[in-house]
Amino acid sequence: MFAKDRDIAQVEPNVFRDFVWLGQVVSRGTASVSGTSLEASAQDNSFVGNAIEMGHVVTVGGVSLEVIDVLGPTFLSVSRLHEDAIATARPAAVIASSPFHIMTFRPQLEWMHRQLLAMLGVGRFTNQDQVYLPESRINNPWELVRAEVYGALHLIYAAAGSALASDHPLNQRASLYRQMFRDERMRVVVQIDLDGDGTPDVLRRMNVGQLVRL
Repeated sequence: MFAKDRDIAQVEPNVFRDFVWLGQVVSRGTASVSGTSLEASAQDNSFVGNAIEMGHVVTVGGVSLEVIDVLGPTFLSVSRLHEDAIATARPAAVIASSPFHIMTFRPQLEWMHRQLLAMLGVGRFTNQDQVYLPESRINNPWELVRAEVYGALHLIYAAAGSALASDHPLNQRASLYRQMFRDERMRVVVQIDLDGDGTPDVLRRMNVGQLVRL
C-alpha cells in the first residue's frame, strides 16, 4: 500500500477513537505512556507476532499516537503525530494507566490501493486481454498517498453512515472525501518505468488515458 494508518491520522486522527470496529482491532487493553514509551499492563493480544509495526496508530486514553517500533510483547515506542514518517519521535504527554486499542484501517487502504492500481493499469495479474506492469514500476509512489487516504476515508465514513439519513454529518463527511479523492485523482501524475531500468518512461494520469513519453 502507498499509505499507512499514520497517514489517515494526519487527516482525521479522531477516526481511530470514534470508529472502533472490533473486526479491525489488533490489540486492546490497559497501558501507560511516558515520553516515547508505551507499556501495556493488560492486553488481549501481544504486540509481537500480530503484524503490529511502524505506521500503526495506538489510541490511549482517547489520544492517538503513532507506533514507531515494537520493543517487546508489552512495549511499544510511540510518538505524537508528526508530518513526516521518518522524523524524530516526538514524546507524548504522560498518560497514566488508561484503556488503549490499536485499530487499523488497512482493509480500506488495501481496497483503495487496488482501485488506484487498476486506474493506472498496474498490478500483479495477467489476463487474456492485458498484461499489467508490476507495482514496482511506479517511480513516485509517495504521490499516491493522499489519494489512497482520501479514498479510504470515504469508505470509512460511508460505512459508518450507511444506516443513517443522507444528510447526516457522517454521510456529508463521506461525500467530502469522495470529492477530495476525485480532485486528487485529477491532480496526481504518476511516473511509470516501462522497461524496468529504474527510469520513468511515461507519465500517467488517473483522470484520462493520457501517456506522455519522456
